[in-house]
Amino acid sequence: MTVVSVAASFFWVNSVATNVEEEAGSSVSNTISACSSLNLISMKGDEIVVQNTGCNIITNVTLLIDGVLTSYGLSTPLAPGDTEVIAYSSLSSGQDHCVKVMLGGNNQYQTCSSAVHNTLDSGYGTGGSVGSGAWYSGCSEGGAVVDFSTYGTSFSLSDSLGCGCSAFSKTINALTNGDFENGSYGWNLRNATISSSQYYSGGSSVYVVSPIQYGDSSSASQQLDFKIDTASFMSYLSSGYTGAYYQAFRVEYHNNSCTSGNCNYGIMYMLSADSNLLPYCDTHPGDPNTWIDCSVLTSTVDAWIYNSINNIAAKFSTVWPSVDFNSPNFNISYISFANQLPFSPGNVAGYFDDVFVNASADGRFCDSSNSGLVDGVCQDNICNIYSMRDTDQNLCNNAGYVWFTGSVTGSNGPCCSNGDTFYNSTMYCDDGGIITQPDSLQAFCTGIGKTWLTGSITGLGGRCCEEGDYFYDNSLYCNSGSIGEIIGEGIPLVGCRNITSSGVYNLQFSLLNVNTTCFNINSNDVVFNGRGNNIDGNYVSNKWGVYAEGNNISINNITIRFFKGAGQEGSIYFSNSANLNISYFYLYNNSYGILFNNVTDSLVVDEGDSPFIDRSVFGVYLNNSNNNVLNRTRCSSSGISGYYLMNSNYNNLTYSHDNYNTDAASIILNYSSFNLLQEVMSSYNNNGLQLFNSNNNTINSLMANYNTRAGYEFTNSSYNFINGTPNGMSAYNVYGMILDVNSNYNSIRSLYIADMIIDNGTGNTFI
Repeated sequence: MTVVSVAASFFWVNSVATNVEEEAGSSVSNTISACSSLNLISMKGDEIVVQNTGCNIITNVTLLIDGVLTSYGLSTPLAPGDTEVIAYSSLSSGQDHCVKVMLGGNNQYQTCSSAVHNTLDSGYGTGGSVGSGAWYSGCSEGGAVVDFSTYGTSFSLSDSLGCGCSAFSKTINALTNGDFENGSYGWNLRNATISSSQYYSGGSSVYVVSPIQYGDSSSASQQLDFKIDTASFMSYLSSGYTGAYYQAFRVEYHNNSCTSGNCNYGIMYMLSADSNLLPYCDTHPGDPNTWIDCSVLTSTVDAWIYNSINNIAAKFSTVWPSVDFNSPNFNISYISFANQLPFSPGNVAGYFDDVFVNASADGRFCDSSNSGLVDGVCQDNICNIYSMRDTDQNLCNNAGYVWFTGSVTGSNGPCCSNGDTFYNSTMYCDDGGIITQPDSLQAFCTGIGKTWLTGSITGLGGRCCEEGDYFYDNSLYCNSGSIGEIIGEGIPLVGCRNITSSGVYNLQFSLLNVNTTCFNINSNDVVFNGRGNNIDGNYVSNKWGVYAEGNNISINNITIRFFKGAGQEGSIYFSNSANLNISYFYLYNNSYGILFNNVTDSLVVDEGDSPFIDRSVFGVYLNNSNNNVLNRTRCSSSGISGYYLMNSNYNNLTYSHDNYNTDAASIILNYSSFNLLQEVMSSYNNNGLQLFNSNNNTINSLMANYNTRAGYEFTNSSYNFINGTPNGMSAYNVYGMILDVNSNYNSIRSLYIADMIIDNGTGNTFI
């Protein structure tokens, strides 16, 4: 049984499991008057046994059988202490039944028997047909509707709830103790009691009262193993309520295949409510699985109101059109009566009595052949036979098979058993076996809309081209689910990888959001053709677009961006290498554009029109690197320096530009000598050219203008030769040239200097 209780906030409903023992024919004494009482000893399908426990002779009783009044004259007067059998037409098997004995006035007593106990052996159903079928000797349209506690396994005739698929009728009170005359039997009470101070019929009702605490609730609830479609009951709201209150009747449909999240869909029928709550009508207030219906709202107090709610199933389908409530998974419902104070402290109390509900049997499991095995579902009053494992996840899993969720395509499904061939977006059922990798089966790969590559496969993933895969065969490549034709002679590159052997490598497409060093070249004689593609980092520290160590390596026609972090990272890093050739690059927003460490005899050249290194912290950084040529390279907007040479000698920087640096200087030589700088432009920086501890360098035609400090600045640097012909100049700076006290014997010729010169050195000449 599931108990439904309203939590301490507006309209939130939780389910709590509990067990209630059901007993058919249980005996409870009820004193009728001061000297008249009757004990209903037992109940069967076609008779009850009563005993006169009072002091008066009883000659006539009135029975209310499932809501139908019948008067019975006893064959002989029932003296005090005597027992009597009262017989009636056999009640239907597989249904809940209640019999109420009345001696007149409000002197009455009721007992009920639940459907699971109402079998042939206990006298039910012997009168013939029930619904659209007969009993086991001649069920023409279907077998028994089964007990849900045993569905999915074998069951016996005693487990039957009914013959055929029309086990419920409009006149049946399908609740246990719907009139509240037998205490709280069948109901779960929260802040509620069985009361005899106010009732509609019999001698008691359920009294539901909310405590004064803000947000607290009270309820009377019951679980049913079928979906109700109509309900009728009497309600009574006591006056004198305070606070923002409501009185409601709630119906929930439960999805029994649901294992997590909110498995219940509920409609809260507001019987009476404070005006502050009316804006919540026809909405889902804070919970998409709860709908507020105010169609039966009334303001009547201190009087019994008859409530009739019809077409509940249709209402559920209207409110949640995307949910298949006709599925066999929806075969349980809860009902509850509740009072609550959701917004403020206060007090509200009410009574409920004479509760009747009903439902059709559609969607219930059934046994079409009386074999004791479930093999169908009730639809339109007949037992339709089809694979039960494919209609209910519990049946599938209990049989040891795997249930496929989501959209399923193929033969049979969604329960993967022998002979089945189907798939969804994540799994493939192959004759009962489960395949989760599309790379292992071409039919799975193509079935989910992916491309299957043939031939020899190289790379990450394969053969099914999915997201995250980077591989190729002899003619096509896979780019994370996209297919393209291999271009270029040589070895295709379809993802970041290590290159450990010589050869020509062709990048087939751009690589984005790279979180690692993308290409690690550890070989000689490698040609890396970028083919105009990008390698885009993800601002991760200590990672590089290309990291290489080897000789005779050529890299060309590539854009590398966004390798900028908090460590040492950047576009291209060469270490312990010689005879390199780097050309046609666009390097953007990296910590280092190009870093050479112990590199010799190499060429960096760019023939394009745009800055080839843009917005790096260092454009080109040479460390312990000699005899290299940087030709027609251009840097812009570097954070510290466009060209930085540390302990690097005999390098040649020609026809290159570096402008708009923000921190130190456009070109910095530090402990670097015998270098040639020719036809270089260094403008709009902090300093144009700075030399620290650097001697015997030749600077020809260097234009250093519009710098915020100095065009040329020498510190501890001597014997350098500066030739202004033909375009060298230093103008529009604060200082044209600064030579400190330890910068001596530098020769400056034909250099136009328009700004202030500070010469604190010895033997420097200006010609």
